[in-house]
Amino acid sequence: FSVSEACCTAFTGSGPETLALEIMEKPDAGLKGNREARKLFESGVEFAKAQRVDRACEQFTLALAKNAVSPVLYYSAGVCAEFEGNPDKALVFYRQADRRSDTPVRQYGEALARIQKRLDADRQARDRDETLR
Repeated sequence: FSVSEACCTAFTGSGPETLALEIMEKPDAGLKGNREARKLFESGVEFAKAQRVDRACEQFTLALAKNAVSPVLYYSAGVCAEFEGNPDKALVFYRQADRRSDTPVRQYGEALARIQKRLDADRQARDRDETLR
């Protein structure tokens, strides 16, 4: 898989922070039979390369609505959910990408580990705050 990096301000549990996440540039086999979804995906990649994650996410969302079998589209939706500050939603998308893939993909595994670590840290912070009350 070919990847590029998207970097923008995202919202995390601790407030806005700059995230650099990999956007997969090449369509997978799930996109080959759907020209419209493939074009939307490719448009999303171009927006991501231009640091326009907002527009990239719009394109990825439209593509996923037209093709719900592509692991790359689920991964892209997960990246978008991370940028939106929604780690629970990102985890769902990353799991779907991983489950729909025929072989291990490094980016999927890294994304799952990163999101799980973030969710664990958020949970620990909430627990710590509750015990201080």
